[in-house]
Amino acid sequence: MRAAAFIGLLTAALAAGAASAGPTGLDYRITMKLEPEHGALAAEVTISEPADEARNGTVFLLAKGYVVSKLTASKGASATVEPTNKPFPGLQAITLTAPPGVKGRVSATLSYAGPLAVTGGDDGVNAIQPDRVELSADAVWYPIEVGFSTRFTFDARVAGLTPAFVVASPDRVSRDGEVVSIRRLEPSQDIAFSASPSLKEAVRGDLRFYAADLSSENARNYQLYGERALTYFVRWFGPLPTGKAVVVVEHRKNGTGYSRPGYLVVADVGTLAADNVWGRVGYVAHELSHSWWSNAEFTTEDYWLVESTAEYVALRFLATELGQPAADTLFEGQKKRAERGGPI
Repeated sequence: MRAAAFIGLLTAALAAGAASAGPTGLDYRITMKLEPEHGALAAEVTISEPADEARNGTVFLLAKGYVVSKLTASKGASATVEPTNKPFPGLQAITLTAPPGVKGRVSATLSYAGPLAVTGGDDGVNAIQPDRVELSADAVWYPIEVGFSTRFTFDARVAGLTPAFVVASPDRVSRDGEVVSIRRLEPSQDIAFSASPSLKEAVRGDLRFYAADLSSENARNYQLYGERALTYFVRWFGPLPTGKAVVVVEHRKNGTGYSRPGYLVVADVGTLAADNVWGRVGYVAHELSHSWWSNAEFTTEDYWLVESTAEYVALRFLATELGQPAADTLFEGQKKRAERGGPI
């Protein structure tokens, strides 16, 4: 069956499952077919937002490798697509505009298909492969508002992942046969998830931990200190705002990791050295603390508030685990960095 026909049938079949409560800000409705054997995807996406926010045109970015086969706008609004090299080359700009007379919400619906645009080959951070799917905003695989910092809700239906695939996501995940549903009811940034037949899950309190080998020294280390860090922060700051925290160990040589509120992806780079106290204890605490400290926009100079707070609370946690001298040694290094940092 052609991807476009499949998307149409899937959309019709799942229409009754869409969220009943109307969103108040930016919202996505996504129906997607993954093709792991071809490293590609086909999607139909409806983006909606209040008309007042689209008066001057809201620009969304999509990787240029995808062929846009349909683009429509809701009544009274308009939508356009054109190539762009801003803020970096290889993009398409989808612009949704609502004239002053249009009230309520406006939307743009687009259908597109093509290979996932990634760098790094089989070792890339994002991938659609027969044995691994890893997606995040880094691949610009869905239309992302310029600035990459807008928070939004979404309801996604993903086909193409057989029941053998275990799906790890910071959002709500459910499965109906071959279709995986991923939903976000509280606004946050990015649509990111990992999936693989080799992933195994361990639940430790508020922590959901995924790895191909849960018993490896690296995996056991992240589970231990991740759970302890969350317990420490909950006692200090109150309930986990994201409801759960997800840590995924990806089986790839690329050492790059990344985090979103409630979601941390690390690469399987082998056992950390015994004297690497930040790597073993501080790093996971820093990243998981972003569930509480993630409200400043990372494209502005105010982001130092987010990173400095995360660094501070991680050092406090590290001191409780390894003693104050270990934290003081790391803090001295931070002071030297700050001296060279220039004005805020």
